[in-house]
Amino acid sequence: MNTAQLHQYYSHHSELVSQIRRNTETAKQTIESISKNYREFEIAYDNLFRLQIEFFSKQSTEIPTYESLLNEIDINFKKLNGICESLILEPEELNNTRVLLQKLNILKSKIDVLQKEFKEFESNQIPKTSSLDIIITEQPISQVIFKGKIIEDTYEVQLLKGVATEIRSMSRIKAKLSSEETTWRTDNLLENDDAVMNSNIASFQGLKINVSTRMSTVFLKFSATFQTTKDEKSITSIPSNPIIVITNESQWCEAAGKLLLHDAFKNLVEIPWFEFANCLHHHFLKATRQEYLKITRALGAKDFHYIYTKFFNSSTITQQQVGAFWNWFGQVTQALRFKRHISALWFNGLIYGIISKDECALLLSDQLFGTFMIRFSETFPGLFAVAYVSDDINERVKHYLVKPDDTGSQKTLPDFIREKPQFQNIYQLQDVGTGEMRSFYKDLALGNYYSKKRIQANDNGYVQL
Repeated sequence: MNTAQLHQYYSHHSELVSQIRRNTETAKQTIESISKNYREFEIAYDNLFRLQIEFFSKQSTEIPTYESLLNEIDINFKKLNGICESLILEPEELNNTRVLLQKLNILKSKIDVLQKEFKEFESNQIPKTSSLDIIITEQPISQVIFKGKIIEDTYEVQLLKGVATEIRSMSRIKAKLSSEETTWRTDNLLENDDAVMNSNIASFQGLKINVSTRMSTVFLKFSATFQTTKDEKSITSIPSNPIIVITNESQWCEAAGKLLLHDAFKNLVEIPWFEFANCLHHHFLKATRQEYLKITRALGAKDFHYIYTKFFNSSTITQQQVGAFWNWFGQVTQALRFKRHISALWFNGLIYGIISKDECALLLSDQLFGTFMIRFSETFPGLFAVAYVSDDINERVKHYLVKPDDTGSQKTLPDFIREKPQFQNIYQLQDVGTGEMRSFYKDLALGNYYSKKRIQANDNGYVQL
């Protein structure tokens, strides 16, 4: 029994978790400070809007100035990006940072509309054209979707207009597919692709893309035509976050990897490890269908430590390194997303998940015969390995690779575990934070996941093999 090694293992686990928690407190303080600043920025924008009205109507001679507010927004924008580049964030802070960055971007767009309108006023003493813009205010991160399937997320767009622009009428807001591809085989590219604007907001739910993008990224743009007192103008938003549309499950891993690289690196050659870790976490939570306010099981401190030491081990990382990492982790994520019962087993700690073979052996070293753990195979991406306590005095903890033909459409991983007498008690992860483990009889823990009830022995004394 490796008592000292076990103690060291759990101490290291505790140290990693404590570091994440310290990072979280640092991030919270920064986010709270910038949230307070943002509220002040909103007030400053409202004052600019009012001042511009008064200046145009000659009620005031005070000239609106935008530069100082834009500079302050940029400073806070850089602070938020700074914590993403220097700390691994918990899901709540990850989401709060994303939302706050989006709010700052929206506010910059609003100021930009006012500023353009005022520059035209300076040239002509009155704005001769309408000042309008359409911005995307709500959208998912980059994602892989299936051709012809409804996009689960909502897209929301907002109309921005200058103080001197009066709208007489407008068309419906139309979503359009934007890409380098110009030879789609159908004219019906999108469904549920238009909406009415109410109070300058339009919401798109149930969007559907009816073409495969052949592993290329595409974007959504939103446009409308406006009739104002000055002119008629067609306005189109900037592109949405990228999308790849696939036709079958086998394409998902490659497509998701392309989007991860796009979001993490953009046009950079290398980026900080922490920045990549946070981007990865966004994509992982999206891939495993978890909402930020209802997280079942996020990546933990030990998961990030494993990923860092095995694949990167450097403060800055390259696209080539991420490609090698995704060859493994992409298959892991795809299994969690698509294989029957796998996500539920992982969410509940019945699949421990990301852990090395040696660490499994250590955790099982003081457990009874027949106790087992399920992990992601380190050498066969997307497959599972079962570490179990045997009666072999020379190799007490053995490892079995669950091969593709061990399971199938009629036989799930729990079914396979059920029929193996070597696997008796599952060693379940109780708390990702503390690493606490408990042993349960496998039928008690996995019973709800079995495909069918086991046939019992009959009255004639015969038993099933």
